[in-house]
Amino acid sequence: MRKFLFHVLSFGLAVAGGLWAFHKLLPQKEAPHPKCLVILAHEDWPPYSYLDKDVPSGKSVALVSEIFRRIGIPVEFKCYPFSRALMLLQKGQADAVVDVSYATDRESLLFYTEAQRKANDCMKDALWLSEYVLFAKRTETKSLKFNSLQELIDKKSSIGVNKGYSYTKCLFDAGIKLREYATPELAFNALASGETDFYLLEKNIGIETVQKMGLQEEIAPVDGVVFSKPYMLVFARASQYPGLKRIMEAFYSELHNMRASGELANIMGRTPARDKLAKPQRPLIFVCEEWHPYEYIENGKVAGLDAELVSCIMARLGIPYKIEFYPWSRVVMLLEKGKADAVLSISYKENREKLLHYTEEQRLFAKNGHIPKDFLWLSEYVFFVKKKKLDTIEFSSYEKLKDDGWRIGINNDYSYSSEFPVHALLVAKKYASTEDGFRGLIADEIDLYPMDKIVGLATLREMGLQDSISYIPRILFSKPYLAPFSRFSDYPDIEGVMKRFYAELLRMRESGEYKELYDRHILPLLPRED
Repeated sequence: MRKFLFHVLSFGLAVAGGLWAFHKLLPQKEAPHPKCLVILAHEDWPPYSYLDKDVPSGKSVALVSEIFRRIGIPVEFKCYPFSRALMLLQKGQADAVVDVSYATDRESLLFYTEAQRKANDCMKDALWLSEYVLFAKRTETKSLKFNSLQELIDKKSSIGVNKGYSYTKCLFDAGIKLREYATPELAFNALASGETDFYLLEKNIGIETVQKMGLQEEIAPVDGVVFSKPYMLVFARASQYPGLKRIMEAFYSELHNMRASGELANIMGRTPARDKLAKPQRPLIFVCEEWHPYEYIENGKVAGLDAELVSCIMARLGIPYKIEFYPWSRVVMLLEKGKADAVLSISYKENREKLLHYTEEQRLFAKNGHIPKDFLWLSEYVFFVKKKKLDTIEFSSYEKLKDDGWRIGINNDYSYSSEFPVHALLVAKKYASTEDGFRGLIADEIDLYPMDKIVGLATLREMGLQDSISYIPRILFSKPYLAPFSRFSDYPDIEGVMKRFYAELLRMRESGEYKELYDRHILPLLPRED
């Protein structure tokens, strides 16, 4: 009997073991998450993320909540001063942070995507684009306008900033007197009391905070954007939340879908200033001279690389526009009289600051040589010469050219570059256009004519002179050409339009659209390599 019971028990255990093994082969239901994700830290930053009667609210909160709802992850928002939010992320007590920008010193703290690392170059993984402005006492803002950080240095101004904010590298490198505050409220109180001359904050957040504090009669934004950069949701490296990498991928994928469908724009909405652009009263006018292959007339139509860029960008902004062509001196006059809103293919020059809105990066190029991200195209200037003179001109130095008596032709009102000493050359004649300069070469009025290499090659082809004129390969100088907007324009929110224009230009460069256009317009003009 015992032996029989032993066999029965053994058989039962074997069956149970088999059933357990079979159960293990079946698809297993994923275990529920051990906690409510994703603790999302944010600052009190109306209208993007803030508490309304202890309820998380704002444009960013609405967007982020909807994305997490769609990917099936519950969330909890926690509002802290920014420095405390960073500390909680570092300790793993928060899983992500809302409305944060890119900074290299935060790489050890946050999982930035490659697109986020490119900061102002790319909006792919961003929630919204900021515009930082200076705030000052309202009694002073009527006579103030931000032009450059150098002006603030010259005036020995003190500026309030927030502890832990990255702002922009240009600000910290400028040597301006900065005073740190833990929150925007403390900084605005310091500004109101005269402790600082200015306070630097994102424009919409500043306006909302001033109104909430009841200081709108005392404090107002200064006209002029100091810098612009994207804000994002970024996940913490110290987070212990299960499957965080998978959640990150799902979040950004849904963000991309919502951007493409237009849902992101609907949730984030437009700022009051940008709403002025919804129904513009007239087209925005770009002026320029004909510069093949960048902007020119072909068969009665506007053509060229810049023309196509402008067409794509303005269509995306929903702004009607016109491109008008004039001799360069007339282009400048129209900008001065406020009869044009923007100019294509112009370089930075300090004395043009009174005429044009330049970005800080564009200004800094003149000092540090770093190419700004918001450029249209990069030039390389060379000397063009008649082919029959090419072997007779020795270009070992500018002094040698002058000593040998070679005559130079230049263009009216061109800025050229400090690297190109026009004053040290034998300038024989000035011309109104590139075509006139080449005609001067053919007529032997001059021996050397400095011009952008690509523009020169394209113009020679249009004039049928490519077999008569060539160029000396040595590069005289290189510089970026830009699309700044006029200070005298009466177009609504002209600086806001400019910032949005540059943002779209950067997106096209990031997506590869810019390179595709550039290659199509420029590569056919370059000499073939044997």
